[in-house]
Formats: sequence, C-alpha cells, structure tokens
Amino acid sequence: MRPPFPLSSRWQSHEKRCASHAQHAESGFSLVEVLMGVVILAGALGMAAAMNGVATRGLNSSTILNDRNAAVDADIAMVRSMAERYTWCSGAPSLEASDTPTCLGNSPSDESYFSPAVSQDDALIYEEVGNPSKANYEQACRDGTLSDGLIQRINDRPTPAGFSRTAAGINSGGERTHRIQVLYQTARTDDNPVVRSVVITPPVASFCP
Repeated sequence: MRPPFPLSSRWQSHEKRCASHAQHAESGFSLVEVLMGVVILAGALGMAAAMNGVATRGLNSSTILNDRNAAVDADIAMVRSMAERYTWCSGAPSLEASDTPTCLGNSPSDESYFSPAVSQDDALIYEEVGNPSKANYEQACRDGTLSDGLIQRINDRPTPAGFSRTAAGINSGGERTHRIQVLYQTARTDDNPVVRSVVITPPVASFCP
C-alpha cells in the first residue's frame, strides 16, 4: 500500500518548518522575550528615578540647613554686638552710652562707658557716696540682674525665619550669674531640625565690684 503522501514530500515539509523556525529565531526576539525586556527596562528606569529623587531631596535639605545656619550665624553676630555695647553707666541698662548724657565714656574700650563714674582731677573714678547710679549698678551686680536688660532686648529682636530664640540667665549653685544662654531651635516636626546654643557674658559685668 502506498502512503498518502510521498516520503520525499513529508521530508521536504519537515525541512521547511525547521527552516521557518530557524529563520524566525534569527530574525528577532519572541514576544515573551520582548515583554521581559520591557519589564526589566521599566524597573531600571523606576529605580533611577527614585535615586534621583532621593539625591534631589538631599540637595534641597542641605541647602535649607546651610541657609538656616547662615541666618543663625548672622543673628549671633548681632547678639554679640549688642552685648559689647550693653552698659549701665547711667545706673540703668542701655545699649548705647551715647544715649545717656550722664555717661562719661562713648567707647566700649573705656570703663566709664560701662559703669557709673565722675570726672575729678582729669581722672575717672567711682563716686563713693551720693551717687544713686553707682548704687543701682552695684546692686544689680550683687543680685544677678545686671544682664536682665540685655536678655529682654535679645528676646525682643525679630527671630530668624523658621526659628524660635530664647535668651535666659544662667544659674550656678542656685544663684544668678551674669552669663546668658541664647538658644536657637527649629520646630520639632521640621524635616531639617537645627539646634544652636551660644553663651555670652556682657563686658559690663567685668567692672562689678
């Protein structure tokens, strides 16, 4: 019995199918391979975008911190300048001796700029009696209130943007000193928290008896 198709025809058909598969394989990727490539590429792009976002946020955060620290540095410089000009030469706290006609010195380099004094024989001396300005100054030295006027003036200043600032006297052994702590702090919920502290001793305290 003869086969329905010649053997040569069946062999030729098989060879054509093999050739077709080989040609298809050589001509490109299968659909599954293409989809896998798309998924891998999408994942890589997503990771790159996430890393870029992290880097950008880090750069922005660093810029914010630098700006805030610069603002605090400028404020600290102003506070130190206020402390250097703070005087009791009239018997009451003031930031400028030149604002008080009773003060003999107009330069922070002179003792008469800071504490009450009178001129006698071309010399600056403390008046021993009958000088309420001197009595007020010495009392403030004794009870630790000498720096209170400066503390109030610091706290009355506008604060750097994004900060709270608190100036307060420092206690030692349960007693007030003439030193002042100035604390700068951002909100606790801030993404870029900054806490700075500086201690200041006004020169006027150097002339306490």
